[in-house]
Amino acid sequence: MGKNTLCIYPENPPDEIIKDDDIVILDFGPVVHGYEAGLGRTYAIGKNTGKLKIKNDVEKAWYETQHWCSKQASLKSTDLFQYVVDKAIEYGYTYGGELRDIL
Repeated sequence: MGKNTLCIYPENPPDEIIKDDDIVILDFGPVVHGYEAGLGRTYAIGKNTGKLKIKNDVEKAWYETQHWCSKQASLKSTDLFQYVVDKAIEYGYTYGGELRDIL
């Protein structure tokens, strides 16, 4: 894992050179009509099978979460957050976000 992997937005870590077998996460937050939208995609550079698995797992989990959300009549942000944490665990990962400790 790279040193910028778990940095949060306000940290604004230094730029890094993308190398062979890196994972690159492009995460944009455009503001549309006063609301910030989230737009992100994960790429695995090279043929590292472990990193390709992470990339594929993230994408599958995102679609599963999107499907689950679309079936909810109402949804609290804490329920969505817990679903995502549980989804990470289901795929064998630990959720690394800073909000984990407040639930």
